[in-house]
Amino acid sequence: MKSTGTEYSIGEIAGRFGLATHVLRHWEAAGVLRPARRVNGRRRYDPEHLAQVA
Repeated sequence: MKSTGTEYSIGEIAGRFGLATHVLRHWEAAGVLRPARRVNGRRRYDPEHLAQVA
């Protein structure tokens, strides 16, 4: 799925930083990373999250 506007999917963020998606899910479970919102049950992240992952 391609991002719309300034929102990114978990796969897009993981791919950008060479991470597996399960790493981001683990960070979410640990409270380190929170998605901006969910659309149809899918995580959506904004540009602030890119800086946080970096």
